[in-house]
Amino acid sequence: MRSFVVARDNMLGNVVQLSMAGVPMMDIVKGMRAKFIEITAYVKNREDIKKLEVDLAAAVRNPGEYKKI
Repeated sequence: MRSFVVARDNMLGNVVQLSMAGVPMMDIVKGMRAKFIEITAYVKNREDIKKLEVDLAAAVRNPGEYKKI
C-alpha cells in the first residue's frame, strides 16, 4: 500500500511541475498514458526473462530439457 502512495504522490508532483513549466494538460495526460504502457510492457518482459532464467537453470541439470526452452 505504501508504494502506491509514493507512486501517486510522485505522479501528482510530476503533473504540478510540468503544468508550472507550461506543458498543456492534454500533453501531460497523453505522456503519462504512454509511459504507463511502456512500464507495463517492461515489467511483463522482466517477469518473462526471470521465468526463462529459472527454466534454463533447471535445464542445466537435465540437458534434454534445453529443447523445451
